[in-house]
Amino acid sequence: MPPKPPYVCLMNKDALHIVADNGFGGIEHRTLATVGDILALEQRLLGTIKALLGKSQGEAEPMFYKPRQVAALTGISEHTLRRKLRQRELEGIQQAGVKGSWLIPNEAVKALLQSMRRTS
Repeated sequence: MPPKPPYVCLMNKDALHIVADNGFGGIEHRTLATVGDILALEQRLLGTIKALLGKSQGEAEPMFYKPRQVAALTGISEHTLRRKLRQRELEGIQQAGVKGSWLIPNEAVKALLQSMRRTS
């Protein structure tokens, strides 16, 4: 529950904070979000906007995506995507053995986005 006014929102290099009078003569400090949280949200929003706008004219669609790119498009964490890849719930190709990075085909990303739209 957000504090009642009077309060001040402050942002430093680490986080977004609220500083408020707690009503008992003291000051209360709460962290709303870290800068990492804000940057991650920004990346997800940019990915969603790009997906909604579609590709620009003359821009070729990539044949494969990295988990980081799919995470930005879908809002699913990279950890969850890699788990789905390992368990074969999501189609992908692992490069150079067990420790190799994953590539996710364009068709698999489109199918994932469509399934997400159907469930929402």
